[in-house]
Amino acid sequence: MSIADRTARSTVYNVTSTAIYTAVMFVRGVLLARLLAPEHFGVFTLGLSIVATTQVVARFGLSHGLVHRVSQDKADDTAIAVHFTLNNLFTLAWAALLLLGSYPLQRLAGWPDLTRQTFQALTLVYALDLFASTPMAVLTREVAFQRLALLRVVGAVLSSIVAVLMAWQGYGVWSLVAGEAAMQ
Repeated sequence: MSIADRTARSTVYNVTSTAIYTAVMFVRGVLLARLLAPEHFGVFTLGLSIVATTQVVARFGLSHGLVHRVSQDKADDTAIAVHFTLNNLFTLAWAALLLLGSYPLQRLAGWPDLTRQTFQALTLVYALDLFASTPMAVLTREVAFQRLALLRVVGAVLSSIVAVLMAWQGYGVWSLVAGEAAMQ
């Protein structure tokens, strides 16, 4: 199959997965808004905003470089190995900085223990996601968007089930963290 055909098929998969993802996340949001207190969303969003904003440093644009490099040289095992190594080193440094920095940040900002613990848990969740950057970049390079779209939809459904069931059982902010972990 030519790259044009794969790209056209991938567009259909992306549009379909985006529609399903949006519908699932909307229903999830409505259910969680009924089951959780506003404070839970506040604690979760505070931690997530810092983690998601700073993860750009750990990503460092390496995946885009790998996709470009591999697309020029076909399957260059050395480029993939270098990406994997550098990505993991940047991820470890980023996660260590956030985890160790969470204690002084807690004191400085006056966070309660729950906020720090949520922040630390989200740091670990996103670190695990960053460790998967190499295979995701290779799938992107191969224009394997059918697999990526399926992963996205399955992640949304699974994370929604986890988050809603845990919220229903009274786990509060941890239901949001577990839902985020299941999505990654």
